[in-house]
Amino acid sequence: MPTLQLNHADVDGAVVVFATISEPVTKTVMVDVPGAHGSLDLSTALTGGAPMFEMRTLDAQILVWDKTPQARLRDLLTHWHGQVADINVDGRAGFWRGRLALTGGTTHGTVAGLQLQASVDPWRWNDTDTVISVAGSPAGANAVLPAVPIAVSPAVKVTGAAVTVTASGTTWQLKAGFTGRLDGLRLSTVDPTPVTVTGTATVAFSWREGALL
Repeated sequence: MPTLQLNHADVDGAVVVFATISEPVTKTVMVDVPGAHGSLDLSTALTGGAPMFEMRTLDAQILVWDKTPQARLRDLLTHWHGQVADINVDGRAGFWRGRLALTGGTTHGTVAGLQLQASVDPWRWNDTDTVISVAGSPAGANAVLPAVPIAVSPAVKVTGAAVTVTASGTTWQLKAGFTGRLDGLRLSTVDPTPVTVTGTATVAFSWREGALL
């Protein structure tokens, strides 16, 4: 049986007996179009046409071993109930992210039952970020950010002097040491995104990918 992991660390003495995840449900925001037939779906207006999904429900039955299982259950509920966490219930790569609801169950000797339910993001996230670094040049260094499974806005970090970044038809003037996201820069799920870095700094683009597993 896999060990319960929360925020990428094993929960001591807690194993997963059974776990299920609800199916992904497409999210739509339908608006009537005046003077035309049918409706317009606005849900993808900010994702470049990529579909959006409702939150999903993760359910798991947990067994907890301890000399004093009721005290152990109280500790777990006190620390984790209502918290947002990265959750792994099957030991595979990746994790679900959502808000936990924990319910303590029956105790038999040194074993206690624990019910876990969480409303999680539709995507099972990768364990690590994807990072692409581009070393700028005074004449402009060109690079390509790949198409991604989920339309995301990458984090940007500038190492070195002020620099100019151009992508998706927009240009940003970034100060030395800038860290953050660029308004209007969003990676496509269909086509790669060419970028140009003008200056002597190195610019790192990073994002977390996931899948509808």
